[in-house]
Amino acid sequence: MKIKIAILTAVLLAATSATRTMAQGPDISGAWKAKTVSARGTAEQTITFKQSGSSFTGEMVNSAGVREAITDGKITGSDIEFNVERKQASGDVSKVAYKGKVDGDEITGTFTGASGASVNWTAKKDSGGMSGM
Repeated sequence: MKIKIAILTAVLLAATSATRTMAQGPDISGAWKAKTVSARGTAEQTITFKQSGSSFTGEMVNSAGVREAITDGKITGSDIEFNVERKQASGDVSKVAYKGKVDGDEITGTFTGASGASVNWTAKKDSGGMSGM
């Protein structure tokens, strides 16, 4: 009888833990290799997310090495949204709103480019760790 109770308790704890993990959404913490494709061409970025619960911050580094802060990050289920603080030629900083959907180690989404056109972006989690980021 004690063995049946122990097994039942273990099964219930595992089910509760799995349900809690699914409700929290994916863990996007770490480095991601991203790519944007627009009328201006293809550009690559490295994104590092720092997640705490359903919110996150981070940094985006473009192929020229320019670092841009990621702010206001939110995760709802598999949907994410965040702002990238982009410095303009005038010196002003604007917030560019990114949206996406997480599917395992991949993210696909859009943002509105400087021209006002919708730009597609994709990212894959960097399994190499990207040390030094």
